[in-house]
Amino acid sequence: MNHRPWYAYHAQYGFIRWFLTYEREKLAGLVLAENCPKMVAWAGRCQERGSVAKALADPDKVFQVAQFLRSKFGDK
Repeated sequence: MNHRPWYAYHAQYGFIRWFLTYEREKLAGLVLAENCPKMVAWAGRCQERGSVAKALADPDKVFQVAQFLRSKFGDK
C-alpha cells in the first residue's frame, strides 16, 4: 500500500471520469492504458467502490460537455 496522504487520492477522483474524454479526443496522442497503467488500474478499483461511482459523473456525459465546450469556445 502506498503511503500517500488520503487527500492525494481524493484530489485525483475528479479526473477519473475525464479519462474517456482524454482518449477520445486524442489529446497529445495520449493513450492512458499504455502510458499510465497504474493510474488506469487505480481508476478501475475506485470505480468498483459504490460510494465513489455514485459521486462521479458519467464519463459519456463528461465527454458530451467537453464537446459542447469545444464547439462553443473552439481550440484557442
